[in-house]
Amino acid sequence: MQDSNTDARCAAAGPPRWRVQEFSDDGERKAFAASARQRLPILEFNHDVEWLEAGRKSDGHDAIVTLADRTGDDLVGLLPVRVSVGEIKYTAGSAVLLKKKIREFQVFQGPITIRADRRDAMVRAMEQLADNMPAGAVAFAGAVACEGEFHSLLTASDSPLRKRFHVLKWGEENWHCKIEWQGTLEAYLASLGPDSRRNLKRYSKKLFANDELKPKIERFRSADEISRFLDDGMKISDKTYQKKLFGLGLARGGATEKRFRFAAERQGFLGHILYLRGEPAAFHYGFIFGETFFVVQMGYDPAFSQHQAGSVLFFHVLEDVERLNIRVKTIDCLPGVTDFKLRTTNRKERIQNFYLFKKDLGGSALFAAITLLDGAVRGLKTLADRTNLSERLRRRFSSRSG
Repeated sequence: MQDSNTDARCAAAGPPRWRVQEFSDDGERKAFAASARQRLPILEFNHDVEWLEAGRKSDGHDAIVTLADRTGDDLVGLLPVRVSVGEIKYTAGSAVLLKKKIREFQVFQGPITIRADRRDAMVRAMEQLADNMPAGAVAFAGAVACEGEFHSLLTASDSPLRKRFHVLKWGEENWHCKIEWQGTLEAYLASLGPDSRRNLKRYSKKLFANDELKPKIERFRSADEISRFLDDGMKISDKTYQKKLFGLGLARGGATEKRFRFAAERQGFLGHILYLRGEPAAFHYGFIFGETFFVVQMGYDPAFSQHQAGSVLFFHVLEDVERLNIRVKTIDCLPGVTDFKLRTTNRKERIQNFYLFKKDLGGSALFAAITLLDGAVRGLKTLADRTNLSERLRRRFSSRSG
C-alpha cells in the first residue's frame, strides 16, 4: 500500500518521467503487475498489465503498450494502452458519412498517478503517449469520469494537451453504474427504490415457485469449470440481441476463454447459469479484482423473457456474493447504460468518451473532416427544427407522388 511519505518523495524527485515499460518475458510482467497493485491501490483490472495481456487477441493486430512513471525504483504512475487496428465512423441516422481505418491507442479512463501534482503527471503521460504514436494514429479515451481531473484536462480550452492533440468529444455523456456493496443482500435491496426492490424479490419468488420450469442455478469458479460454462453459456449468448446486432457474446477459444482461465486460476472468475427445464436460460459472469466485482456480461434466452430470467439470475448472483463472503466494496456494472442497470444500481457516475487526434498531417486532416461534417449535420438539423423543413419536404413529396 502507499505509505505516508509518497507525496514528499514524489515532490522531491522532480518532474514526472514517463517511459515505455518493456517486458522480456511473462515473469517480468508478473513482477511489474504485482508491484503496481501494491503501489497503486486505485488500480482496476482494466489497468492491470497481466489482465490486459490475458485478454489480448493473438491475431497480430493487438498489442499492449505500458507507460510507467517512477521516482527512483518506486512506481508512482501507470498508463496501459491497448493498440489495435480500429475504425472511426461518423454517421447521421442510418447514413455513414465517413469511415476510415485507424491505428487506435485505447486509454481507459486516463493515466493513474499518485504524484502530488496529478495534473502535471497526466499531461506528461499523454505527451509521452503522443511521442509513441505513429503519424495519423488516434487515441481513444473511454469512460472518462466527468467529475475527474482527466476530464477537466481534456475539456479545458487552455489545456496543455491541445499543443499535441486535437481533442473531440465522441458521443453524448453516458453513465457508469455501480453498486456500493455493504456485504448483504438486504442492505443492497434497502438502497434501491421500492419498485426495484419489490420486483427483484417478486420475480425470483414467482419463478422458483414454478415446478413446471424446474429452475436451477449453478455457480462456476474454477478453471476446470470454464469449458462447461462456455458451452452452456454460448447456447444463450448466441440468441441475445448483443450477439445478433453487435457480435458480442461468449465464444470458445481466443481472448475470451484465455481471460476466463486466467481469472479462474487466480480465484477471480465468478459465473452463473440459470437452467429452466434442464436447458440454459440465462448467464452472468464477472471478474473479482481487489475490492471490486466487475460484472462483465449477462444475457438471457428471449424465449424466457416473460419469466424475467435475467433479473432473477442477477438477484441470485448477489445473494451468492453474500453467501460466499466475497469481500468486495463495489460491484461495477461497467460503462454504458441500460434501463436494467439504472434500476438495480445505487451509484451512478457521468462519463464521456473522447478521440484525440495527433497534431500531424494525417491526424489534423481527419479531425478537420469530422468536425466539418459534424458542423454541417448539426447546422442542417437546427435549420430543419427551426423551419419545420422536414415536414414541408414530406408534404411536397407526398403531394407529388399522389
